[in-house]
Amino acid sequence: MFRPQVVGVTGRTDLGRAVRVAERVCRLCDREGFEVLVDDSLGIGEYPRVNLKDMGEEVDMIITIGGDGTILRVSRITSEYEVPILGVNLGKFGFLTEVSESSLKEAVSRLARGDFSLEEHRKLRIKIGGSDEGDALNEVTVITSRPAKMIKYRLSIDGFELETTWADGVLVATPTGSTAYSLSAGGPIVEPQVECSIITPLNPFKLEARPMVVSMDRRVEIDVDDPERAEVVVDGQEYMNLDGTVSVTRSPNVARFIRFGSTYFERLKEKFLRWD
Repeated sequence: MFRPQVVGVTGRTDLGRAVRVAERVCRLCDREGFEVLVDDSLGIGEYPRVNLKDMGEEVDMIITIGGDGTILRVSRITSEYEVPILGVNLGKFGFLTEVSESSLKEAVSRLARGDFSLEEHRKLRIKIGGSDEGDALNEVTVITSRPAKMIKYRLSIDGFELETTWADGVLVATPTGSTAYSLSAGGPIVEPQVECSIITPLNPFKLEARPMVVSMDRRVEIDVDDPERAEVVVDGQEYMNLDGTVSVTRSPNVARFIRFGSTYFERLKEKFLRWD
């Protein structure tokens, strides 16, 4: 049974409520006997502070205060350490989060007892022009940088040129990301335990262009005829210049989430399939 000893706490710094909740989390963890390290950007002075990148190396788990965006940011920055994440939802959606503010006390108590499970999610490794650009938990998107102006891209799988398409762009998503941007662009929902990549064109000017699911062991490559008209976006947060071929493969790293008994399909029904 895995019981963390050192807990890292981070969250949104642009939301006063998140900082207040983070302070409460620190106190709860302290009372349960955990050693607490705080992301220095939160400005909480009672506990040892550390840079988020370094936190990944020094803690056994990280509690994030915010929503899915906070989790995506933390997961990307600390990717190589594969530190388990417990997401506290302060937003409206929070599909990746596990607990609400009202259940914090019970959540920390269960952490102290080791009463939880770990859920693994695969990631994608990104290279642009041969340069390693880290991992994506949701998706990597190649998209026009000029709204209402399409780009022409070539899609290749393991070196085989599959198609050439005019579109607003194209994205390659993980199963985790299948319920994010890919879903809004018409892609399928895929449970995280399926080891695949989802290739979803964005507003293609081609009737035959459809979302495609391939093994995560495939190398997906995207070339744009006029790179200056496009950019690369990772997990909807980090924007990069398109300086050559975008190559997407399976990452050696995974994301680990702490769960207190909720299943993927329960969360899917609660967040996506209830319209009443």
